[in-house]
Amino acid sequence: MLPALTIFLAVFLAGTLWSIYISMTNSGLVPRYDRFVGFSQYIRLFNDARWQHSLSNLFLIFAPLTVILSLALGTFMAILIDQKIRGEGAFRFIFLYPYTFSYVVTGFAWRWLLNPELGIGQMVRDLGFNSFEGDWLIRESTVVFMLVVPAVWHAAGLVMVLMLAGLRGIDEDIWKALKVDGVPRWRAYIFVILPMLSGTVITAFALIGIGVIKVYDLVVAMTGSGPGLSSEMPMNYIMEHMFERQNLALASAGTTVILIAVLLFLFVAFILPKWLKRDR
Repeated sequence: MLPALTIFLAVFLAGTLWSIYISMTNSGLVPRYDRFVGFSQYIRLFNDARWQHSLSNLFLIFAPLTVILSLALGTFMAILIDQKIRGEGAFRFIFLYPYTFSYVVTGFAWRWLLNPELGIGQMVRDLGFNSFEGDWLIRESTVVFMLVVPAVWHAAGLVMVLMLAGLRGIDEDIWKALKVDGVPRWRAYIFVILPMLSGTVITAFALIGIGVIKVYDLVVAMTGSGPGLSSEMPMNYIMEHMFERQNLALASAGTTVILIAVLLFLFVAFILPKWLKRDR
């Protein structure tokens, strides 16, 4: 195990350091190690309105909504199943099944469902609501919000599994004590049980958050960054500059920014709570 981990870390660190160095050169399609330009690529990157727009799409709309709604929905489903309802196995399968799909499959499925001419929009019009358009995917003002829907549908099942495992690990004596004290079940979950599962919540928060920050294929499959570039995310910007515009240096600068964002996210999720708890 240790040799494999050492090799993995060595390859990861080597690739990361190489990417950071390339981001400080003027490389095009082919790496050029003799064209060191310092932080010029980062300045160029953050002066680009497209990059700014992609960051706002991700960090102001898509990421917070997806993480919060996935945690809320997944926790609700876990609590529902924890009631030992009939057909529990079937519900667990149904709730987790979307997570087994790749983001590409998820994106194409929801692209069809949200197609105003074929999917939900047409179904609603068939019911007699002829003025209903359902054109959210082709409106710049709503398209990013529509990306949140399949992302939550995809991720909530994972949260459900993690939270259900935590709920099933709660000592039965705690439930008996709460019952003796006359605490309503919903209050018991909110004020007693869920705080006890803070470690599980943080793990789910981190797993969903990292996937959201790196989102790429869902956007490609569902909107292609459109209409126009209104639903573009940072990874779509990076991939275009890497392979279509053949600007290796600028793309490497973008990946470095995303790496820093992931590391900051992990710090907030795992390290910061421990520091705050220790200070108390």
